[in-house]
Amino acid sequence: MSLVNDTETALVLVLRDLMGPGAEPLEVRLLAIAANTAQRMAVVAWVDGDSPAYGDGSPAEVAMRCIRILTAGLGHVST
Repeated sequence: MSLVNDTETALVLVLRDLMGPGAEPLEVRLLAIAANTAQRMAVVAWVDGDSPAYGDGSPAEVAMRCIRILTAGLGHVST
């Protein structure tokens, strides 16, 4: 299994616990993929640019922005 799949698998386990027993498995998996993708996109954008390590434009801020965009259709998921 690749690092990406291992990370997403680990995220599924954590998110399933956080989202509770009623969580839709497809939504849990989608959120794990979105979170992993958002993190990768944020780090790549940070490495390729001149953004700060903290605050606006930081990898954490960009990742959260990506997660909000990617999960906009999942009404009950809070970020």
